[in-house]
Amino acid sequence: MKCVVDNGRITLVDGLSIIEQCQYDIISDLEMYEMLDKQRHININKTETQRVFYFYILKNICDIVMSSNSSTRCVVVFNSDCVEDYSFDIIKLYNVDTDKFCSFVNRLFKRMNNILPTQFYTQHNQMCFKQLEDTHSNGEFIELINDILSQHDKKTRKNFTFENAKKFIDKYGLTYLNNEYFSQVKIKSLMYK
Repeated sequence: MKCVVDNGRITLVDGLSIIEQCQYDIISDLEMYEMLDKQRHININKTETQRVFYFYILKNICDIVMSSNSSTRCVVVFNSDCVEDYSFDIIKLYNVDTDKFCSFVNRLFKRMNNILPTQFYTQHNQMCFKQLEDTHSNGEFIELINDILSQHDKKTRKNFTFENAKKFIDKYGLTYLNNEYFSQVKIKSLMYK
C-alpha cells in the first residue's frame, strides 16, 4: 500500500501494511523453527524471535525501495495508534501484547532510520495511513508532509557508510543483507533529492 505525494519529493509507504503483508512468513518461520512457547504464544522480547521479524520486515522494506518506479524517495510511515485498523494475526492469535508490539516496531523503525538511507517517520497524531491517502489537501496532511521533508533534509546531509548496518546484521545474523544488497538500496535511496 503506497501513497504518492506529488506536491513533495517523497513517496509515503505504510509501515504497518509492510508488517501485515509479511506476518505469515514470520509466523511460518517461528512455527517451523519451534520458536513458539507451549501455549503457541510469540515472545517478541526474545532475540531469536526478533531476528525473524527483522529479517522479513527489513527485506520487504528494502525490496519496496529497490522496486519503486517513482522518481521520489520512499519514506516509511508508522503510527502506533492505528494498529487496530490492520489484521494482525500475530497479535490476535499468538497473544502478542499490542503495546509491546508497537514499542518493538517503533524501536525497529528508529534503528532502521539510523542505519539505512531510507527515511522512517513515526506519526504522533490520530491520522492513520488510510486517511493520509484521502486527504491530500488537508492542512494537517500538509503539516505532516512539511515535517517529513524537514526531517528528510536533515537526514540527506548524513553520509551513509553502513557501518552501523553491518553491526546490526552481524548481531542478528541477517546474512541476506550483504554489501551488494545495501549498495542497491543506497543508490536507489540517494538517487533523488
